This record gives sequence, C-alpha cells and structure tokens, in this order.
Amino acid sequence: MLVPNTAAARGRLNALRVQIGRGGLTAEQLDKSADRATLESLRSELYAAGCEASARVLLSDGTRFALRKVQREAYLATLETFVLITRNRGDARPRAVLCEAIL
Repeated sequence: MLVPNTAAARGRLNALRVQIGRGGLTAEQLDKSADRATLESLRSELYAAGCEASARVLLSDGTRFALRKVQREAYLATLETFVLITRNRGDARPRAVLCEAIL
C-alpha cells in the first residue's frame, strides 16, 4: 500500500503532467485512450516473451552470479524488444549528425 502523500503525488502527476514524448498527453489521458483489448494482447505477449527468456536462462549453466547476469540481460532485452525501455550503454556516445553534416 502506498503512503498517502505518495499516492496523492502519483495522482497529481498522472492527471496533470504533460508528457512531450507521448504526444503531449498526460498519463491519465493515455490510459483512457488506450484500447483495453490491445493492452491485454500486448501484456500477454510480453508475459510470454518473459517466460521464454526465463526458460532460456534456466538452460544455461554457470555460477549463481553468472546466471543472475544472464537473467538480467534476458529480461532487459525483452523489455527493449517491446520498446518499454531504452538502454544507454556508457561507451557508445550518440553521434552528432548535425555537426557531421556541417563539416
């Protein structure tokens, strides 16, 4: 259960905070505009992909640390496949396309 202040803050953010990356809509507006059947099918696809990734991890061998690392990678790759997260790898800097075009 959420602390009352946290629940109130979450409610305000969902109702009032406009998200530029989401078409200028708030989280509440996005939730109301989403088709429930589509959300359920996406949720079931994500769950199936997560179960498949977990099964692949169980087939691998190694130390507990190595298994946790493989499991974490599998779950993150699944989330990245569904475009729920974007991983930023520290050694890969984004290319400055505008600067290259000018030079």
